[in-house]
Amino acid sequence: MTALWNVNPVSDLPTESEVAWVWRNYLPLGAVSMLGGPGGVGKSVMVAALEVAVASGKPFLEAEVQQGTVLHLDFDTDARLQGPWYARVAKGMRASEGVSRLIHYAAPTEEGSPFLTRERLEALGELVTKHAPVLIVIDAWTSAFPYIRSNDAGEVAQVMAVLRELAKSGPAVLILDHTPKPVANGPSSLERGLLGSTLKMAGSRAVHLLSRVQPRDVDGRDVQRLDTVKNNLAPIGEPVGIERIWGEDGAVTFQVTDLPEGEARAPALERAARCIRDVLENETPRKELLKTVIRQANVSERTAASALARLITAGEIEKTVQGREVAYIPVAALQGSQKGDGQGQKSVQSGLQQSEGFAEVTPERVTELYRRLKVGEFGDRPALHTELTELFSVRRASDAQRARLLELAREVAA
Repeated sequence: MTALWNVNPVSDLPTESEVAWVWRNYLPLGAVSMLGGPGGVGKSVMVAALEVAVASGKPFLEAEVQQGTVLHLDFDTDARLQGPWYARVAKGMRASEGVSRLIHYAAPTEEGSPFLTRERLEALGELVTKHAPVLIVIDAWTSAFPYIRSNDAGEVAQVMAVLRELAKSGPAVLILDHTPKPVANGPSSLERGLLGSTLKMAGSRAVHLLSRVQPRDVDGRDVQRLDTVKNNLAPIGEPVGIERIWGEDGAVTFQVTDLPEGEARAPALERAARCIRDVLENETPRKELLKTVIRQANVSERTAASALARLITAGEIEKTVQGREVAYIPVAALQGSQKGDGQGQKSVQSGLQQSEGFAEVTPERVTELYRRLKVGEFGDRPALHTELTELFSVRRASDAQRARLLELAREVAA
């Protein structure tokens, strides 16, 4: 059995971290990262600009990039919408014409399921071998993996494991995803993170969230805010303001800008919640966790305790008892240890192989809905898209939810 373990003395291990970045301090090579945000906030446009920057070797948002080939897997829109963005951001970046040949855009063919199934993953390996990309973009989680119940830790963990194996071949893998709807008097979208299981964040090396700044707060300009909520390989910096400038010649330019007063530094409660997500991997005593959060997030004990309470309310962490001492554990870790080899694994394996077993909605209904959600029929209806993706994320669809799903499908197709 010892052949199953590779054991070395610590003295033989690297003494310094050697991290290579495709986008410095944002996207590490050989790892999975995620970019989340509400529907319509502009994730796909920003990523198109990042891809052009990588292909051309030009810095993006004042951070260096590693020049190389890019592979963009589009399950969310189609070439008619995404294609023009590359030309517009390339014009804004003054990139050479040859850059477009280094970005390879891939969309599912009519053959087989339109999702990222195991068969397509195997074919993806062939594309990676052929093009040797330094960056792979998957747009987006909900449309690539609709058969995965996003709130199911076991299913999400298996998909993340497959994607991490893909990243081990060398490229940075960036997955676009949605953030939950705001909850009245509850945690903010920034505190709640990505839609669905916290194992999405746990399985990623870096997680960034994109949001829009109210135009009234920035003199009517088009400004976004980029927050890093997790980064295992670099310091978590302050939020970055990003201004999109729309030129009369069609060019789109991205540049760093100041955020309004009050947004330039993340509120203490948000910093504390980020820190808890970042450091809490296993069951940890309350005193030890609070001490770490107070030090790393530079917040008071009261703020750290409030962040804990909010994350418990949001269902992200759970209170436990170690002897006589209160402790906390991520719900994702708790669910993952309880599921073992149960139904969650069977469901995701079936999904990866055949796109079956998603939330009791038949594969035919799911496939038909997503075909109707092609951009030409969908138009500019981000609110409807968000509602659909959240319906797809429920653990078990009720009769009422299935009826609503089909009603929305008919509405989109109308």
